[in-house]
Amino acid sequence: GLGLLSHHQLNNNNEMSCYRGNNRLCCDFFHGSSSYLHLPVLRELALRLRVKIEMSEVEEEIYNLQQDGFLRRYDTAGIFWPTAYLLSLCIASPEACGIPEIYLTKSNHRKQQPIAVELGAGIGVPSIVLARTLQRYYHQQMMQQRPTSTNNTTTTTKHPFVVATDKAPYALALTRANTHASKVSVATSHLDHFNLTSLMEFKKKYYKSEGEGFDIVLGSSLQALFNEETHDPNHHLWVVLDVLLHPSNPNAIAILAHTIKAIAPPTINSKFRLLRKINGDRFDMTTRFGESSDFEISVFARRVLTKDKESNLSTEL
Repeated sequence: GLGLLSHHQLNNNNEMSCYRGNNRLCCDFFHGSSSYLHLPVLRELALRLRVKIEMSEVEEEIYNLQQDGFLRRYDTAGIFWPTAYLLSLCIASPEACGIPEIYLTKSNHRKQQPIAVELGAGIGVPSIVLARTLQRYYHQQMMQQRPTSTNNTTTTTKHPFVVATDKAPYALALTRANTHASKVSVATSHLDHFNLTSLMEFKKKYYKSEGEGFDIVLGSSLQALFNEETHDPNHHLWVVLDVLLHPSNPNAIAILAHTIKAIAPPTINSKFRLLRKINGDRFDMTTRFGESSDFEISVFARRVLTKDKESNLSTEL
């Protein structure tokens, strides 16, 4: 029960007691563990996330994270949710997860512009993990060009790969704290994605031209934005993506984690198409009864008309 999920004492090394040795309690989350079944852990002020990574000599990265826990127990913005957990596991290893497009960005980073934006970021975990993934990838690209460089992948970049947005100020404060602890570069910005004027002003902050935009949009369990009405091509979800996603980059994608069937695929008349779905079973996120996962990731891109009229509209992974 939730009464067992509070472990705030520190050991002699100033670490949370629930992380001591091999004692992996509910506040330690990693692929292969059933601890995700406890999410959200409403009485925890801190938790640990471990993700498997690719293109690195190490197999795993560890993130020690803060959340509001019992301070705002039933406020969604300050808590780590299972869809954010699934999204984080996936974007830590994009190719293994089945989203190689993450490595096919147009490198806005070289133009001092961010590559990705997260909507409703909460405590910022997917933003932080994606920033680290992109940081590692571009570092390796740089090392191939300058093999004598001594830089390492943990060096904080001069400008951010990712912008984490939320309309709750305390959520952005948690994101900044977690970003600092993780030693990655993530910008934060207040944004109400239901306000179209606010959305346009936010984009202009980073992109002056209408012909530019973010290569990646992230989101997980965005209340009211994800619902069964998304089959409507005029649904606000597609309006938001139309504003934010790069209009001419064919590899620009939206990566959205949600409960099963929470997003109805858009119709053929929509500006967007479903590229693929990734079920939570891929990360062993079955239900507590051993049934197929309640969670999935949907990947969307702008629709490009072809002669076969999008015969391969959706590929189930």
